[in-house]
Amino acid sequence: MASDWQITPSRSAKELVYESLRDRIVSGDLAHGEKLSEVPLAERLGVSRTPLRDALARLAAEGYLAPAEPSGLSVVDPLQNLEELIIRRAALDGVTAHLAARRATDDEIETILALGAQYSQGADLDLGERRLRNHRFHDAITIAAHSNNLRIEAENFRVFFTSTRLLQALTVSETAEAIQGHMKIAEAIQQRDPFAAEHEAREHIYSAYRRHLGADNKA
Repeated sequence: MASDWQITPSRSAKELVYESLRDRIVSGDLAHGEKLSEVPLAERLGVSRTPLRDALARLAAEGYLAPAEPSGLSVVDPLQNLEELIIRRAALDGVTAHLAARRATDDEIETILALGAQYSQGADLDLGERRLRNHRFHDAITIAAHSNNLRIEAENFRVFFTSTRLLQALTVSETAEAIQGHMKIAEAIQQRDPFAAEHEAREHIYSAYRRHLGADNKA
């Protein structure tokens, strides 16, 4: 029987190995502080050592892995600087919503409103469905901003903020605030008010993760 770690080739092997390991590091499937060994890891993933080495080098360059003693690499907790990630995500979402309010087509605004309304009914949904609806809503705003640079940055943040590990840490009240925040962002974009949209997008992130921020960090 194939391991659930093994990847199915469809794109470049090194890209798939990178994504698989990155997601497992963020989720905690690979224990933080664990030392990685190439041979057993390659066997577990069902790949050769060449794409694995490429993926490990990229993960080390991006801070997911660190040099281990006396040699090799160990797993770093990418959420150890969660406060910084939250502040950067709030800034990114604010700029994205601001541009969406300026640049979105009427059809794009209708999509954002529909997805916001759909998500507002998702308080009782399971984690997987809530994550999917959240993806769709934020993706629609990113598309409406018509900025390839912002799209790339949003993709880089997605792995952190859609991880089961982080979503499960949200309390019931934080989840409720996040759900309400979507409609506020959508309505500000509908009104073509870029500054209100930016404010609501930032507040959306800060409200959901406020208890992870220092006392001096306010929306």
